[in-house]
Amino acid sequence: MPLYYVHGNHDSRVRNAMVGNQITSFGGVNIHRKIVFDRGLLIGGVEGSLRYNFGSYQYTQAQMWVHIFSLIPGLIKNRLIFGRYLDIFISHAPPWGIHDQPDPAHRGIKAFTWLLRTFKPKYHFHGHVHVFRPDTVTASEYYKTRVINAYRFAEAKIDPLPSRNALLSFLRRS
Repeated sequence: MPLYYVHGNHDSRVRNAMVGNQITSFGGVNIHRKIVFDRGLLIGGVEGSLRYNFGSYQYTQAQMWVHIFSLIPGLIKNRLIFGRYLDIFISHAPPWGIHDQPDPAHRGIKAFTWLLRTFKPKYHFHGHVHVFRPDTVTASEYYKTRVINAYRFAEAKIDPLPSRNALLSFLRRS
């Protein structure tokens, strides 16, 4: 499985290259505002953090809503074809109220919390909030989503879900 990533607010603007039909950077596939289907998993992502100093990959809450809304047609298509919207959501910033901090640089994204509540991906991996203390909460459950702060790194073994084609099942019954 290739490396999938989204940019964070400390990333410099990088040049991407076309490898096959995918845009890559340093061997990975940027999934900002995209959903990919790989080995039975539906994976989507959104880059950046809230704007706090006009650096790269920083956005307002309203701009983050636009990023999330751009995923909705693909999410609906996934529900029709696979019977689910999304398995893994990857973002740089945390969702609002989960693993975020009160300072302007580390506030969570309200649109991400809505996405988790509405589309219920199995996992949400985020970074951005640095973990220095061993008692820091880095994994939480929100509705049906396991939210994981992957600061530095996180490793998870995720078995692909069975490919259930909901649309074909529906058409066969009709």
